[in-house]
Amino acid sequence: MQVERTVGPHSAAPFPVYPDLVGELLAAGATRNATVAHVLATCASYCYADLQTVATIMARLGMDGCRCVRIAQSVDAMYIYSTAFLVQSRCGRVAILCYRGTEPTNLGSWLGDADVGAERLRVASTRAAGALEVHRGFYRNFRATHWQVLQELALASRHRLADPDAGVAQPLEALYVTGHSLGGAMAVLFALTTVHAELRGVYTLSRCGPAGGARDRVRRLTSNRRATQDLGGGAGHYSVVTPWKCSLDASASAFVTCTVPSSCSGGA
Repeated sequence: MQVERTVGPHSAAPFPVYPDLVGELLAAGATRNATVAHVLATCASYCYADLQTVATIMARLGMDGCRCVRIAQSVDAMYIYSTAFLVQSRCGRVAILCYRGTEPTNLGSWLGDADVGAERLRVASTRAAGALEVHRGFYRNFRATHWQVLQELALASRHRLADPDAGVAQPLEALYVTGHSLGGAMAVLFALTTVHAELRGVYTLSRCGPAGGARDRVRRLTSNRRATQDLGGGAGHYSVVTPWKCSLDASASAFVTCTVPSSCSGGA
């Protein structure tokens, strides 16, 4: 397990892109928000890069002096290539959890995607009773870093991530989770398995489809609207927020997917 920490730079003109980004993230509700979508899509795009790049991009967007942690676990023989970034605002009130997707030049990462067997997943919400069958390769990668992610989130509620000995000015109030491709699947798995009162929304960016017998397994999860939409409302429950045109059919391999316009990512 690799855990790296850094502090984002203080951006200069023409940045930040959003002068009051923390305020906008705190004010956003449980429906699609264009600013939130742009910020999370950009984070999901750049999380294929290194830690300092992610911290720099998030600072340019408006999280000046943010604290950033990279959590990574690789096990070649098990096709595990799991990477998560946690970005915390300087004030401590907002955090973004971003999962990296399938690494384009890593054959082992693609083989993990091809492991389409089913795993039983028990949903954390009491309103989505019972267990679901989920993609084995996705779930294995999600579990590889999940415990450390939870430890870092617990730390973020009390301290600055890049300096664990320093407290934050204010407690964590809003958590957003995002990811592209495999990362989008892991983002939804986080929402389904984790009770976190500060979770405001999960934005996924994916457009890919499984083949063969995997389609039926994916359909059983994605068409179960109760397991997704009913996660919203009330303490301990969440809504899976999906920007733009969503697909909840057998072609979706990331459980809740969305088609995002090209203008959504980048710009920082």
